[in-house]
Amino acid sequence: MREESNTNKGHPATVLLVTLLLGLVGALFYLGVSNPDPDTRLMVTLTACATLFVLKFFRRSLTFRAIFLVVAFYLSFNYFYWRSTQTISAHDPLSVIAAGLILFAELYGFVITALSYFINIYPRKRKVMPLPADRSLWPTVDVFIPTYNEGQDILENTVLAAKQIDYPPEKLKIYLLDDGGTDQQCSNKDLERAARAKERRAALSQFCIEAGATYVAREKNVHAKAGNLNAGLQYSAGDLVLVLDADHVPTRDILQNTVGWFITNPKMFLVQTPHFLGNPDPVEKNLQTFNFMPSENEMFYHGIQRGLDFWNSSFFCGSAAVLRRSCLAEVQGFSGQSITEDAETAITLHARGYHSAYIDIPMVNGLATETVPSFITQRIRWAQGMLQIFMLKNPLLLRGLTIPQRLCYTANCFFWFFPLVRMIFLAAPLFFLCFGLKVYDTNWQDFLLYAVPHLYAIFTASHFLFGRLRWTFISEVYEIIQSAYTLPVLFTTLFKPRGAIFKVTNKGEVLGNTHVSPYTKPYYIFLVLNLVAIGAGIYRLVNGISLDSVAITLFWAVLNCILLFICLGVMVERHQQRSHPRLPASYPCRLRLPDRTLAGVITDLSNGGARISVKMLDGQGVVFGEGVEAQLEVDRDAIPSLTELLSVPIIIRGGDRRDGAVIVRVQFNDRTLAEKMRRIRLVYGESSRWEAFQAGRRPKKTIFACVMFILRCSVHSLVVHVAHAVLHNEKAPPPEPAATTPGNQTAFAESQRAVRIN
Repeated sequence: MREESNTNKGHPATVLLVTLLLGLVGALFYLGVSNPDPDTRLMVTLTACATLFVLKFFRRSLTFRAIFLVVAFYLSFNYFYWRSTQTISAHDPLSVIAAGLILFAELYGFVITALSYFINIYPRKRKVMPLPADRSLWPTVDVFIPTYNEGQDILENTVLAAKQIDYPPEKLKIYLLDDGGTDQQCSNKDLERAARAKERRAALSQFCIEAGATYVAREKNVHAKAGNLNAGLQYSAGDLVLVLDADHVPTRDILQNTVGWFITNPKMFLVQTPHFLGNPDPVEKNLQTFNFMPSENEMFYHGIQRGLDFWNSSFFCGSAAVLRRSCLAEVQGFSGQSITEDAETAITLHARGYHSAYIDIPMVNGLATETVPSFITQRIRWAQGMLQIFMLKNPLLLRGLTIPQRLCYTANCFFWFFPLVRMIFLAAPLFFLCFGLKVYDTNWQDFLLYAVPHLYAIFTASHFLFGRLRWTFISEVYEIIQSAYTLPVLFTTLFKPRGAIFKVTNKGEVLGNTHVSPYTKPYYIFLVLNLVAIGAGIYRLVNGISLDSVAITLFWAVLNCILLFICLGVMVERHQQRSHPRLPASYPCRLRLPDRTLAGVITDLSNGGARISVKMLDGQGVVFGEGVEAQLEVDRDAIPSLTELLSVPIIIRGGDRRDGAVIVRVQFNDRTLAEKMRRIRLVYGESSRWEAFQAGRRPKKTIFACVMFILRCSVHSLVVHVAHAVLHNEKAPPPEPAATTPGNQTAFAESQRAVRIN
């Protein structure tokens, strides 16, 4: 059992802590606005910075953690009070407009920072609630696997893994919900497209019959994924629903670790778990950081979601989650007003007083988007959906939510305004350095007194909260990459919130050559603009013009260029043939060859094969014939959750001598359904393997070390991009059109029309 940290609920110390914090907040904010003499302000600022430095070593204490965040917030508040009242003057109209844009962008960051401190005041490490010994008390579970255009190989992994979930078979049913084989798709006027839909439907129907799953294809593609899930609700009857994306392969313990909370808490509508992605996204792949740097989603799934859970605000993320059917029925199923049916469903049920829980154990292995176009398409959909929720179900006004829930949902919606802010920050140095606009009236003394402590607080607090989950400046890289293409969609969604169309994200893509992405143009433009700004700034420095403001703004432009260099590195789409990379493993095994049996250790695994380290005895070599068929055997001594010997057919593909051992490369050779299930059990069955891999990507790294990494990465990225853009000049392969489903707003009843079951 995983123990849960103390929450201090109902303890007298909580009252004392709240009183202390309120007093501290009042004192600090009085100092922030009362404008004491410069010496007093300097002393208070230095004391606050020293307090942050000391308290960062006591992050496990709720009291010290809260004080740390209050002090960090004070330093930022102190800066923005000064920034709003002392640095904006009535110059010419263009200067006022430019200054207002920059101040707006900074205030946005201040609000997001304040909400982040509130959400993450005390991330909850929720324990696994064990199931009752009497299995008759366990609820029935339906597993929903919605799909649209995913290949059968991807779907087979998910369905066959779901069949092996550790749960009574009589209480577990698997449903493959296929929106690629609906009546609407099969009768498409495009005869070729209709033929593909019919072929898909026939193949998946037959597979489900063989696998013991239920194939569901509804009549029409309405309400996108939400409508597909609701069709599954109509033709199933389980007490709980486990939702898995088509590429999210579950581990065997996913229900053992989640279902207990529904038995313990009758008001629990959702238990969400993390999304572990077993392949690199375009940033990780093209910068080659997948194996040593925390993935982008780890900050959300292993930091922010735990903070939301403390406030009963963890929300449904579309997959790897269990939901209570009776709660869904109360709101007529999964919500379909927005294209992010997950968060919309969660906010609707939270507003009705139901509870959610978050179990921080990775229990699915999913696929990240592999290319820059797919990555941007996915993020545009997320941005559209969250803005739709903000416009159509404003969490600040929605009845039934608690105050913390309002703040938590508002933060998650408000975050998606970052494209506008990021574009302002990229253009800001030009306002002063090139056009001479008065946007920031200050001198270096005040900048050191107000701005530098604020920056210190921002970076220190971010490292304090997420140091092992997100490296400094990596968020900025991800945001810049998304911003240029997300910004136009942001405005269209704000003016027409019901007009968004659900676009399916391509998964399992491969690239035949390394090339510069056609999505690079905006980053060239912003890089040139900032280089021009740097040139203008150097001219001003040489001629002694506004030295204080020039130095500050010049540093800003240089930072923009460093981040844009990294973005150019991301835009070099690297050659990729594997749809599933090899991930580390450490499983003792036996290699049963036709003429002998050798002991070894599986050192890494992918869906296609493995590497096995075999010791050489008495200094003698071991010769393996390429193409030889063999068996890979793993028993309970290697994987405790195994109930019997696991034997997987393989083909030897070669071996390399390394450090007194032979590293044997093998390819899986399963032909029957039973053999496929054993292979999937070996590759995907253990959540502990994903936990160990993530832990290996979370080294303790200082802010300075992160900054040095960013500098090295920027130089390397620029060199790589220039080499491919100028020397290789390889063309990108023609992009595949993104699959879409109509985003209409027909009634819930229409989405429940005749559904075929085979």
